[in-house]
Amino acid sequence: MILAGSLEYALSRLHARLSRRLDPAAWSGIERSRETGPVLDLVRGTNLAPLAGPLAAVPDLHGLDRACRDAWRALLGDACRWMPASWYPAIAWCGALACLPALGHLAGGEAVPAWMASDPDLAAVAKASPEERRAVLAQGPLAPFAAAWPDRSRLGTAWLVEWRRRLPRGEFAGTALEEFTGLVAGHLARLADPQVPASARHDEAFDAAVTRRLRRHPLEPTAVFAWLALGALDIQRLRGEMARRIALPLARPVP
Repeated sequence: MILAGSLEYALSRLHARLSRRLDPAAWSGIERSRETGPVLDLVRGTNLAPLAGPLAAVPDLHGLDRACRDAWRALLGDACRWMPASWYPAIAWCGALACLPALGHLAGGEAVPAWMASDPDLAAVAKASPEERRAVLAQGPLAPFAAAWPDRSRLGTAWLVEWRRRLPRGEFAGTALEEFTGLVAGHLARLADPQVPASARHDEAFDAAVTRRLRRHPLEPTAVFAWLALGALDIQRLRGEMARRIALPLARPVP
């Protein structure tokens, strides 16, 4: 029997979850649907099923973002329960990725949305004046980002530096995880580049690259982080589809 709290257990669980991932035909059906009901029907029974209930009651974009952040944290909680305790710190730090867009917004000195004032991770930074934010950030749960503040182009690098620090000793240099980190670094840099137009469209190239890494190293710790990356992409993709319907409920689907 494979016990929880082992790499073997984590791999068996994540590969079972991967078999329920939405396929291209299902995503195509979601993109063609004009209303949220059919979208949520297509999601039920898949890896995104836990989002179906919360999203059915989402009234606005802020509620949508909150539901998606909760789904991401739940995914990380699953990974922490499955993996050996030595991996908890690195997995838990992946939760900070959900804060990157908001931190970039605050670093740019833009207006603070009301929802940030109630977010447990962002409230203190959001309420501080622009001049005080770096000091406040350095004292909270997102302290590793203070080293890059206020350069939002460096926030992704700051996240990676802290993530590497949290990995178990001997599990990075010369491993498949090191190669995978380079892939993630490139993706984060692209997202932070102001010259790259923002889009709700799915990043198919990154998805395909992550999938290749997972298939190449299906029995290594890399597979766990690749699975988390795919989960994040799926949550973000569904968020984009739902956001379009909330903002423009009667808009014609994008072909």
